[in-house]
Amino acid sequence: MKISHYVVLITTYDDNNLVVNKKSRFLSSVANYATDESAMGIDIKINKDWFLTAFKDKGTSLRQAAKHLEIDPSAMSRILSGQRKLQMSEAQELARFLNVPVAEVLAQAGMDIHEVPENSTIQLTREIDGDGLLSARAEPTALQYHIVAKAKTSLASDKSVVAAEVSALDGSFAFWDGATVLFRDAIEVEGQLADSLCVVTLSDGTMRIAHIGSTRPSGESTLTLPDGKKFKDTIKTATPILAVIP
Repeated sequence: MKISHYVVLITTYDDNNLVVNKKSRFLSSVANYATDESAMGIDIKINKDWFLTAFKDKGTSLRQAAKHLEIDPSAMSRILSGQRKLQMSEAQELARFLNVPVAEVLAQAGMDIHEVPENSTIQLTREIDGDGLLSARAEPTALQYHIVAKAKTSLASDKSVVAAEVSALDGSFAFWDGATVLFRDAIEVEGQLADSLCVVTLSDGTMRIAHIGSTRPSGESTLTLPDGKKFKDTIKTATPILAVIP
């Protein structure tokens, strides 16, 4: 199966915005919201059952999630009961912890998924060729805000997010020519990325787009390239693609 087939699984169009929508058992309709009012009179609607199910499916707990967010377990309990608002930075970290889109966490937490920082600091730092290989741009430039706005439901914050422009007149990525790809500037393999389209750094230092299949306890992963070729390698870094903007 070629990489182009996977793109259909991880992206959807919504009001002309291309946003990440990973194929995940965590995705569900927003229902059965638990509503509570804090002492400040704030009415926060949150789908508590969705989060508890997500924790269970991942084999983790509320306490472990709180530890990942560096907050007290009681604060996490207040978030799930609607007594404390989930902060945008916390939503981003929780999405990374659960390996689900940030937009999904925002929606289930009853937050405004259209909220993005007004002043984007995302830098266009790399180019992607027809084979999915990434190379550094000679002069990084700030990504124009109208481009960032198209992916606003995919980003809780532009902290650590970088961009790469596809420049491919031929090859497997020719159909993405001119598109902008957003991803985090990873320094490690982020979370559980099996069955994900990612930007990876191979053992020889080459950076490219590849689909990550299974990973052995030794750290060796099965990767699928854009042309459908599969091979095994011990990757140095890996981060999921957040959005592809035409």
